[in-house]
Amino acid sequence: MELPIVSFGDSSCQVLGLRFSKYDKNDRLAVIAALEWADGLIESQVVSVNLPDESNQTLLKKGQFFAKNWSEGERIFNALVASKWIVPTGWLGSSGFVRPPVCEVGPDAITLPE
Repeated sequence: MELPIVSFGDSSCQVLGLRFSKYDKNDRLAVIAALEWADGLIESQVVSVNLPDESNQTLLKKGQFFAKNWSEGERIFNALVASKWIVPTGWLGSSGFVRPPVCEVGPDAITLPE
């Protein structure tokens, strides 16, 4: 299986896998990607976003999360969707000017221990 590649201008990184946690405010699923850069540096990047407003929470079923698909999260989101590591459900949350997609962890995702 090929690892997803995320390009950032002149540099790129590989997504090694996904870790899972919970948001403190509401125990909803938090998804964190482990990224490895060409120089060997490994860092964590949160892929999910917490929308604690109750109207948004009713959109989520067990195992689903809101994905950050804007700003610094856009390229990682696109790479994870293209590799089927995360799968959008077609539903959207709402928070100000952004409409984060409701996603599930895909069947091809590599999960890492917490």
